[in-house]
Amino acid sequence: MKFKLLFLITFLTFLYFLFPISYSFAVDCLNINPETVSSGDADFCMGELEKIKSQYAPAQEKNKQDLAKLQSKVNDLNKRIAAMNVFLKNLESDIENIANRFKEAS
Repeated sequence: MKFKLLFLITFLTFLYFLFPISYSFAVDCLNINPETVSSGDADFCMGELEKIKSQYAPAQEKNKQDLAKLQSKVNDLNKRIAAMNVFLKNLESDIENIANRFKEAS
């Protein structure tokens, strides 16, 4: 029984120290020097970048749709503003005409 417990503790300790070492060998695709990268590391990083790209693609498509809707609303508001400017200029002209008639009548 003591032997099994000692073996289990030794084995778990070995695993504990083994895994951090194996993680240190992973390729850091964000900070890798492009002049010294191996073809295997480059392939790995390209795969990682493709995964990231595919993860962001649905959100990017949704953002494009949202942007198109917002652009449509902005265009509609610009048309309304232009129409209000025409209306206000016409109203200003009408007020000036009424004011001129009052001056002539007095």
